[in-house]
Amino acid sequence: MTNLPLQASLDSPRRIGYTFRKILLCGELTVSNPEVEVTFEPEGRRVRVPAGTELLRAAVQAGISLEMPCGGQGICGKCKVVFTQGMVEPNPDDRQHLTAQELARGLRLACQHRIWQDVAVFIPESSRSLVQQILSRGRGREVAVRPGVQKVPVHVPRPSLEDQRDDYERLRAALGIDAPLETPRTVLASLPETLRRADFAVTAVLSAGRLLALERGDTSAELYGLAMDIGTTTVVVYLLDLRTGQQLAVAAGMNAQMAYGDDVVSRIRHAMQGRRARRQLQRAVIRVLNDLIRQAARSAGVSLQRVYLLTAVGNTCMMHLFLGLDPTPLGLAPYVPVVRQPWEVAAQELGLRVNPQARVYVLPNIASFVGADTVGMVLTHLWGGEGTALAIDIGTNGEIVLRHRGRIMACSAAAGPAFEGARITHGMRGAPGAISRVRLNEQVEIDTIGHRPPQGICGSGLVDVIAQMLERGLLDSTGRIAAPEEVPQVSDELRSRLVTSDSNQAFVLARAEESATGEPVVLSQRDVRELQLAKGSIRAATNTLLKTVGVELEEIERLYLAGGFGNYLDIANARRIGLLPPLPLERIEGVGNAAGAGAKLALLSVEERRRAAELARQVEHLELCGNPDYQMEFMETMLFPEPDA
Repeated sequence: MTNLPLQASLDSPRRIGYTFRKILLCGELTVSNPEVEVTFEPEGRRVRVPAGTELLRAAVQAGISLEMPCGGQGICGKCKVVFTQGMVEPNPDDRQHLTAQELARGLRLACQHRIWQDVAVFIPESSRSLVQQILSRGRGREVAVRPGVQKVPVHVPRPSLEDQRDDYERLRAALGIDAPLETPRTVLASLPETLRRADFAVTAVLSAGRLLALERGDTSAELYGLAMDIGTTTVVVYLLDLRTGQQLAVAAGMNAQMAYGDDVVSRIRHAMQGRRARRQLQRAVIRVLNDLIRQAARSAGVSLQRVYLLTAVGNTCMMHLFLGLDPTPLGLAPYVPVVRQPWEVAAQELGLRVNPQARVYVLPNIASFVGADTVGMVLTHLWGGEGTALAIDIGTNGEIVLRHRGRIMACSAAAGPAFEGARITHGMRGAPGAISRVRLNEQVEIDTIGHRPPQGICGSGLVDVIAQMLERGLLDSTGRIAAPEEVPQVSDELRSRLVTSDSNQAFVLARAEESATGEPVVLSQRDVRELQLAKGSIRAATNTLLKTVGVELEEIERLYLAGGFGNYLDIANARRIGLLPPLPLERIEGVGNAAGAGAKLALLSVEERRRAAELARQVEHLELCGNPDYQMEFMETMLFPEPDA
């Protein structure tokens, strides 16, 4: 029996937060935690979890998603909840992000507390994770439809005393196949019944020497596939007719892995806890994919059993978690992925609820932080063209790819979560109520998503307001917000919005009476610094890439701006703050969801899948970690361009 260091008295186990059950199992004494009940208001949902569970995890179990752009690190201060029963003492992170009045009212950060007793908490509307705008459109290119999956209707000769060949042999002969035909055991097991119930008139579903399915009657008109773009924050699924290439439906939703962190670093950290944690991450994304697949199929009136091919793109970490691979090496130097090559697996192995033998093709990764989504972008916009072109996908990570004289080089820069609202005082994702557009004239003019009262500001609005403040002299090139007396040239209204907040200079975007929360929405000096770090990293990576390949700015004929954030950006304002290089606006083009467009190309054409594999091998990866040019560029690009730059 294992010796356990039980230092506390067993007479009062609940006092120390444990109950002890002696269970004789394999000769060991096991110790288990008691369960506690957590009630979430105003829904009244109750869940029972082991004592010591993080409140955040209990919320996930109850089906409640909290706003948590920092990944539960206690940095953003957005997951505020009110303890109405079972009060817990505030910790240093609570004291940093909450006012004395909020602490007195029982507000705490959900990510910073474990539950050791029955509690009840109220979830304010401002702390709930809102469904953000999800970009599903992406500009692709024409491609011949050759998916590599085909349906062959066939009449199989009936067996007789004169023809006693086995069913499998007669099927192969009817299909005109002499070579071995790889057949799953489940398909082989149902072969006799399928043939006889169909009166020997069947349709064979074939893919690369495999028999994926055998169906009764002629089902050749039903041949479908799914392209999946698995992002860190959002997931998009496209349903296509594999005979015509027509898109039949699209469905999009939030990645449920966000419950374990909003960024890949947080998820890698969770995965490091072991196999159970990795299964949690995989099951979370598979659950979302199945929901979206079901939505798309229902919308198009398509049977899930008629889906035979799927393609998937995403960053390297997302592809690892989708396949159930251990992403730990991605988080530790020298940052080596488990696999970079394209991978193919049966849908049933991943738990995807389509035809069990459907082939799932995962596009290749380029490097540890340049993934299959970048391959999709290259496949869609940089392959086959001539001239010098640049493609940038901006998010928590920024992927930059340069094509020049037959050479393609890519790099990745950590931009941080500022563009998605994290670490910004009133930052939020692109959800209803987010300030998405800002214009500063004599007055402050704002647009919000969904035309709702402002609740916070998202990335596109953040870029707008900083560009506008630079133009009006409210912000200088170092990023310092001016004091009211320093800007006599602007209107009294704009000057009145320059205030001191928490001992820092700030600019009021929406006054308390205008906002949805009853509190002013402000841009603080710290917020400006956060954006400088993010935009400086992206621009420094771009400059370093150009310098490494030996390309001058004027040589760039086209800049493709990809991704959801890039699609909603005001390009002129992004250029004004130095996020994008100072190219003529007519050379910069937003291309939408380039990764999703690449996944659709790969779905429709086996040649495109081969080309994706070739491109992934061809693309050179520029490692920025420890790169002295990048470090120097970063110091310079953190500053904002002067007005005449």
